Amino acid sequence: MSRFKVYLDTSVLSALYDERTPERQVLTKAAWENLKDYNV
Repeated sequence: MSRFKVYLDTSVLSALYDERTPERQVLTKAAWENLKDYNV
């Protein structure tokens, strides 16, 4: 089965390290863990 392709904007990467918005950082980390299911 082929996997979906996903394009990540640089804002996604910066959200991983932006400590000013911890709730956004938590959500981004959770989404990041699911990227193994996609072609990034």
